[in-house]
Amino acid sequence: MGEAVAVKLGLELSRRDGAPLELFHQGLGRARNTFERKKVIKAIGEWADGDSVAAHYGFGIELSCSDDFGKGGSNPSVLDPNNRGWLTPQFGMQFVTLAELA
Repeated sequence: MGEAVAVKLGLELSRRDGAPLELFHQGLGRARNTFERKKVIKAIGEWADGDSVAAHYGFGIELSCSDDFGKGGSNPSVLDPNNRGWLTPQFGMQFVTLAELA
């Protein structure tokens, strides 16, 4: 979840191209085709979702408003219902949609 998805993908792309000693973000730039670029886009989106949750918690913001339920990726998302389920009791994160917030 979060940054870990981007790190794993970047390192995989670096190894594939024979550059195992570079930083993961350099590997993300090695996407060769549309399929790989879409994987990079999704990985960075998941990273942003994780950072958003962390920022809400870090700044003491009680409500996180999003209609993103982590359904677009092939990996578990920080915003999927299972992870929302443990973030609420563990960290006091409350997730609402825009309609619920209104």
